[in-house]
Amino acid sequence: MNSEANFDILYILNSLENTYDSINIVEIQNICYLSLLVSVFDKNPISDWGYEFIYDNDEPFSYAIINEIEDMMKSGTIIKEDKENYKLGKEAKRIFGFINNLEEFSKRKKYLQVSADAALVIPIPEFMNSMNYEPLIASKRNLFDREALGYGISINKLYDHFEGIRKIIGVENYDLWAVSVLWLKYLEGISNEMEEEKK
Repeated sequence: MNSEANFDILYILNSLENTYDSINIVEIQNICYLSLLVSVFDKNPISDWGYEFIYDNDEPFSYAIINEIEDMMKSGTIIKEDKENYKLGKEAKRIFGFINNLEEFSKRKKYLQVSADAALVIPIPEFMNSMNYEPLIASKRNLFDREALGYGISINKLYDHFEGIRKIIGVENYDLWAVSVLWLKYLEGISNEMEEEKK
């Protein structure tokens, strides 16, 4: 069991349930991945997150999340509503109410929350399209490289982009929600530029 991935899945589903009846596994992974990126922007080592993502078919992919979703389905904590979408099960609220108060998860909650909030402000299709142009994902495209994202020279590209965001914000006491939304808008701009180049 990966307790961090378990908590993150419950946190995301709980945060979004009033807006989205259910969300699919790719969306869950992208929101969790954005949470990791915001944590890195906030000067935490990528290795502190508790589980890794790899590049898979233009998306961040985590075996830890996949395994936890399978186990949570077996226990009834989450329910698979159709072929792709998941929502909280009957016991999920009680379980989440307990683990949400545990000290071990306190630090990561702000990163999960701002990423979930970003998914409420930016429509999911736009959110997902922007994430396709995230620097660590883009660096793996066409390389068939399944090394964990955020290790090797590619992390320097991410830091370079983050410095650009810091210059835009222009303050040290930044709002993490603003960072998450600005990051997605920044990636959307990269997407639009690349689409224009194709014309």
